[in-house]
Amino acid sequence: SIIGVPGIYFHSLFGSRGWIEGARQTGRNRTINREKLQFDELQNQLADENSLRFKVFTKYRKLLKTRRSSPAFDPHGTQIIHDPHPAVFALERVSPDGQARMLCLHNVSRKSVSFSVNEKLITLEPYQALWLNNPQLI
Repeated sequence: SIIGVPGIYFHSLFGSRGWIEGARQTGRNRTINREKLQFDELQNQLADENSLRFKVFTKYRKLLKTRRSSPAFDPHGTQIIHDPHPAVFALERVSPDGQARMLCLHNVSRKSVSFSVNEKLITLEPYQALWLNNPQLI
């Protein structure tokens, strides 16, 4: 939700976990982030609606589509940082003409948090992100 072009690490896009065996094999800790994916296996996992890779990739696509289609995420728009709760990273994105707004809330803690935005109670689960496309809330 931060202003600019989204940079997405390849393995994040597909929900890769740490490749512990790879780090053991090479003796280099950084190998944990360099899992070698097999194309056929990746395709099968992306076709399986119950797989972690399918779920992560589908969610990323939805977020990117929302970001692309909302004028609030225009790269020439503005960004305002809010502080609704110590465990919440909050941004307000505003289109260049000021007509479109998106409030982006990110719980960066391992605990559920509740806080108010314009007298409305919001609860975020651990590590949950919530984008509110509703100017009345902002």
